Amino acid sequence: SSRRWAFAVAFVLFDARDLAVPAAALALCALWYCSSGVGVSSSSWGVARLVLLGAAPSGVAVAARLHAASLGLVRGAHVYLVAAVAIASYALAKLGATALKLPKESPERAAWFARVDTVVAPFVAANFAALQSIWVKIGQYVSVRADVAPPAWKDAFAHLQDACPADSPSAVLETLREEGLFGGGDSARAAGDGRRGVGAKRLDDSDADALASSAIASASIAQVHVGHLVDDDDDEYSSETPRVQQHGVQGNRRRRRRQKVAVKVQHRGVAALFTADIRRAVKIARFCERLDAQYEPLRTILEAWQTEIHNELSFLQEITNAERAKRLLAAAERAGRVVVPEPLLAADRAFAMAFVDDAAKIDDRAMLEAYDVDVRALCLRLVHLVAHLVFDRGFFNCDPHCGNVLWHVVKRGSDNDDDDDAPETSPPPATDAASKKHADVTLALLDWGWAHELKREQLRGWRALVTSLQQLDTSGAIDALRQLGYANNQDDRAPERSVSFFAFLLRDTAGVAQSNKEHKAFGADRARQQKDDEGKGVREKGGRKVTKVPESLMFVGRVMGAMRGICAIHDVNISLLDVMAAHAKAGEAREALLATSSEEDAGFVLV
Repeated sequence: SSRRWAFAVAFVLFDARDLAVPAAALALCALWYCSSGVGVSSSSWGVARLVLLGAAPSGVAVAARLHAASLGLVRGAHVYLVAAVAIASYALAKLGATALKLPKESPERAAWFARVDTVVAPFVAANFAALQSIWVKIGQYVSVRADVAPPAWKDAFAHLQDACPADSPSAVLETLREEGLFGGGDSARAAGDGRRGVGAKRLDDSDADALASSAIASASIAQVHVGHLVDDDDDEYSSETPRVQQHGVQGNRRRRRRQKVAVKVQHRGVAALFTADIRRAVKIARFCERLDAQYEPLRTILEAWQTEIHNELSFLQEITNAERAKRLLAAAERAGRVVVPEPLLAADRAFAMAFVDDAAKIDDRAMLEAYDVDVRALCLRLVHLVAHLVFDRGFFNCDPHCGNVLWHVVKRGSDNDDDDDAPETSPPPATDAASKKHADVTLALLDWGWAHELKREQLRGWRALVTSLQQLDTSGAIDALRQLGYANNQDDRAPERSVSFFAFLLRDTAGVAQSNKEHKAFGADRARQQKDDEGKGVREKGGRKVTKVPESLMFVGRVMGAMRGICAIHDVNISLLDVMAAHAKAGEAREALLATSSEEDAGFVLV
């Protein structure tokens, strides 16, 4: 008992370790005073005043950090309490199922845990929404994994995709002005020009209040508003022109052009929250690993995320990623099939990008039906797009949840002018067959803050793995897993089990019901293997354990898992391995040609 209390106290003190320096300084000052103060003579009183004067700054620092740490400790306690409630709930439910003697694969046991889901999932989702930060991002991923997440969990987390609490209008305006997006600041720059200073572009401050008062979406890191970019060009009006004569406009007046834009504004203080919360998430994973070794991959995945999270908090990095994605997609002649909104004005904590009109989320079934969209073709296009970026180019968006994947309706023959009379909202969907024939659907990928580039060796390993799995080449897949750096404690005697795990991980997409059946079948197969091992006396102590997990597994697994989830929502069957292997082979062929081509042919080969 005393050890558990000591561990708990150390756990809390570690979270408040920033107090150590000022507290130590104050303690030294107090020790000096106690050792030097004798009686109340004038000399000792002078020493005391000197000591107190020297200790005052440390005292103020301690008070300030105590206040900040108290807020951090309260938040930390909130996080750990939610985790404890969730873990304890399912532990008790498991004990209850055992006490009631419910068979593992029985409908009664499934119904028992489904009832637990309906209680725990809303509790966790509500607290994740209140905590925001990385917890929202975790919830977003759960919401899109319809193929693995229980229905209660998917439904509870669905609203976290773009309906998180937004900052107040005053906070939004303060951030925009601090970053210089209204002009007159030193932070903002025209996106893509590599220079500081806004130049002629800036947000129109005449509708600043309207911009800040309504957020069209709010997620874990930022919220999005609709604004207008103004560009005062150098064209001059002549006093003889009809417009000047009609409206009495004086000559040499600058013309103001307005362009509708989406303005992304980072939540205030979110960087500190993300940094602290990812540390807490890793601690929770380590605690779970102590309870059960099967959580070791979770801990490895979160630690990999921890090393990359700083890039997601930099909007300048997000813009760099988006511009790179646009170049890669244009080189692959896919620019006409996908839109990456063009960044127009950039700063560290806010930026403006081209607004995508007539767009809806990939899981908006009502809009898909209204426009009579071929859902399977749309999902297949998305899977090809993501597979191209992952297995051909090795650079991809790590967060393709439904809130970041839109389909964009472009009406043929429409004049998409950026004038003041352009409508602020999308027109209602077409309902007659004739109108539907004039609509074209294009994908739009948003939020490139969390992008990842595979290292050369990792990219080759993933290409070899998906190609071998697609060709049913077990030995090739075993070699590819070694190249990736994946291993478990059964690989020496049964390496084909790791191959079957990855084949299951990258299997064909399916609807929710079929995905659940596949999960149960895979679990039953693993249970049979365990029983056979026990019968032969070869089962390892503690069972099957993963001993090495490549960091890239988190990123590739997350993205392809999101594709499975989106396809499950629409009950679409796609052979993931066929698509991934095709792009892996294309990437190898393109690079082989590039290595043997002359400089003049390099541009052609890259396409």
